[in-house]
Amino acid sequence: MNQLKNPQASPIKTEIVECDGKWFMKQTGHNTQQYRYLDRLLYSNRGENFPTLELPSSQDIFDSLEGDSDVGVRIYADRIPQGMKSLGWNMLNAAMGTQLQQRGNEATD
Repeated sequence: MNQLKNPQASPIKTEIVECDGKWFMKQTGHNTQQYRYLDRLLYSNRGENFPTLELPSSQDIFDSLEGDSDVGVRIYADRIPQGMKSLGWNMLNAAMGTQLQQRGNEATD
């Protein structure tokens, strides 16, 4: 098992600084991102117990993808950032709004 580890996470530090007569809020900090290469797959996590966490084998993952289709996709909606959700919803809304507009040659029943 190969493992890369960044420095431990620290809380965000906030301080007020003055520059050219203007006051600014400066926030600093860092976080931890850990990686494990196991059985031809690279796993990534921010948890502290990641080095000892039991991970699925690549065979288990690939077996779940094999079946009637050539491609398998798993989407976890709770892990999609809010900005991406809003962008997707706005694009869908705009596309549907354009398609649902009444055309000039349609009846107005």
